[in-house]
Amino acid sequence: MNDQIKKKILIVDDDPEDVLLLKKILKPNYQVIEEHDGLYAMERVDREHPDLVLTDIMMPKKSGYSLCAYLKWNPNTKDIPVVMVTGLKAEINEDIGDCMGADGYLLKPVQVNKIHDLISRLLNNNHQPTKC
Repeated sequence: MNDQIKKKILIVDDDPEDVLLLKKILKPNYQVIEEHDGLYAMERVDREHPDLVLTDIMMPKKSGYSLCAYLKWNPNTKDIPVVMVTGLKAEINEDIGDCMGADGYLLKPVQVNKIHDLISRLLNNNHQPTKC
């Protein structure tokens, strides 16, 4: 598949190993770009206009929650699906992500079939509205 017709996914995570794993999973089917902090990811989204954002929650400078809220409350980016990808297993973290407008939530280490299924569903506009 040619990079020009592949959907663009922005991975935002401060852990290089997690970024590498996600890139390995996604690169065959998607154009993948990356940032390592929510603050820089905000600027990157404005420049690159990705089709979907995968973000960790706990990062320096700006968290994944802040990034998600920024994207969902900005009229220019509100329709970009945002998926929280995190090692934080407490249900409260998923609830907070939902309230910030997250479209999905995956636990690390990600399962290949789950991430592909979720991304496919979100890119085909088959996601549920937020709970809050």
